Amino acid sequence: MVLFGYKWKILTRLATGALAAVLLSSVAAAAVSPQLYLGLHGGGGRSLKTTEILAPLLWRDGTLWFADLRATNSSSATQEYNLAVGLRHLIPGRGILGGYAYYDHLHAAGHFFDQATVGMEWLGKRFDARLNVYLPITGPRPVGTGPAYLGTTGVTVNDNFVKALSGFDLEGGVLVPGISRYVETRAYIGTYRFAGPNAATISGWRARTEFWLTRGVYAEFDHQVDHVDGVQNIASLNLYVPLSGHLWRDLGRAFTRRPNAVRTLEERMLQPPVRDVDVRTAAYTEPRVIQPLLYVAPSTGGLASGPGTLDQPITNLQAALDAAHPGDWVRVAPGTYGPVTVPAGITLWGAGASAFGIAAGQAPVIRAPGPADAVTVPGGAAVFGIDATGADAAHAGFRITGNATLVADRAYGNGIGIAVDHTSTAIQSVSIQNTLAYQNAWFGLRTQNAAGAGAQSISVSDSTLTANGLGGLWANNLSTSAQTMDLGGGALASAGGNRIFGNTVYDLANDTGGTISARGDWWGRPGGPQAFAFAAPGGLTAGAGSNTDPANPLATDPGTFTAAPVQSPLVFADNARAGTLQDGTYAHPYAGIQNA
Repeated sequence: MVLFGYKWKILTRLATGALAAVLLSSVAAAAVSPQLYLGLHGGGGRSLKTTEILAPLLWRDGTLWFADLRATNSSSATQEYNLAVGLRHLIPGRGILGGYAYYDHLHAAGHFFDQATVGMEWLGKRFDARLNVYLPITGPRPVGTGPAYLGTTGVTVNDNFVKALSGFDLEGGVLVPGISRYVETRAYIGTYRFAGPNAATISGWRARTEFWLTRGVYAEFDHQVDHVDGVQNIASLNLYVPLSGHLWRDLGRAFTRRPNAVRTLEERMLQPPVRDVDVRTAAYTEPRVIQPLLYVAPSTGGLASGPGTLDQPITNLQAALDAAHPGDWVRVAPGTYGPVTVPAGITLWGAGASAFGIAAGQAPVIRAPGPADAVTVPGGAAVFGIDATGADAAHAGFRITGNATLVADRAYGNGIGIAVDHTSTAIQSVSIQNTLAYQNAWFGLRTQNAAGAGAQSISVSDSTLTANGLGGLWANNLSTSAQTMDLGGGALASAGGNRIFGNTVYDLANDTGGTISARGDWWGRPGGPQAFAFAAPGGLTAGAGSNTDPANPLATDPGTFTAAPVQSPLVFADNARAGTLQDGTYAHPYAGIQNA
């Protein structure tokens, strides 16, 4: 509707201008009527319809001032409007020398483009020549952004633009002898070139032929070749009718044969200027880095570390992390690396995670040398798409000691897959998403709030803890501050979707009174929750935990088992300090181990 309204407004203005020109011309040069030209053009993959009025403003002593108004509608969903003022001078017996200036307005690709066109022409009895110069007025218009990709210095997108091009066309033509005794025929050949900053240059040549078939009907055939649009053949059929106030009479005369095949110079004074039918535009892209990256890749062939670009990556991962500044991202290519510590404010992005729409690939492996953690996250950092392995029984694949985020990581073959430790009096907030911890000697995930520490909050979603040697998840709170574990549906807005099952001794242990919410998780089998005390190794003694509600265990949030409730048959719940373990409502079928 907006475009329709816009077109209607433009057409109304053109009609108003045309009417004014007609009235003015009738006063200034009563003997010369405005001329209406209607054209159909097809070829080059589209069709066009043109409506044009050439209105004489003043004709005196062989000099004509005129206005030209034209509207073009294209099958390619573009509309163009042109308004010109021109001057022609008749040199009796020789030809016509003219010049004109247009204001061009194009609607295309959802945007408006404006340009000025200035031209000169010679219309001779036997030879024609013309030159047009096109000067854009409006700047580039944005038309969207392409998908992200790994560019030289970071994640890059291509911003797409369309802009009007500056350029010219030049042609010369002759009256074809012989056939012009019967049908006025003129043949032309010329060249054109359009260019603009950051946009493709369009250059080529054109040959065209005009045939005046009757008084007011003429045909045109164009053949043009350039390196952008290739070969184009275009045919046109045009109708020319004077607007003298006797429309039907003039329309009938337009289809009668001429008494003389070749038009006089006086008649040619009223033909419209020949110029490019379009405001020429071209699309181009400008790359834009949306996330700077330091690239890391394993050393190959003994090459020294590079500056951290895509084609010259840094080979030492810890060196890259140390060189980064808060807010920077470090992109790690597939390969094997030694243990690292991620500084605060840094995002470690391995190739195993998708980000910015860039697909995930093979994850880099960070391997601990036995008695060490593979990846240490002191706080304020994020780790995506990393495999952590090799830590011994006393260490972890990922050890988090501050605020941190893990996304799409894997921890396997460690003492503990993910260890979350809190000793500070500040609040610790940790988010674990889409992460897999399996085949670790003790726990998939162990969270511990030390005595005197502040509150600890851990959100876990869409993650898998399975096949670990002791437990899937152990939450241990030694502080008087709260420990909150949200596995789904809790205060930390976890979406749930975790798969915690198949661990050797238990899947979930809530030790010394933390609060656990667990809705929408898979626990290995249907049949409802079962809670019991277990004498676990490593400091727990038999009877340390107890069934607080054996008749209706985990009923602190009643009414949430909606269909077939699903919970692990091995759930350790220590309620000695009034911690609560909420229900685990079945939300989705188990579809396999994540990232396996």
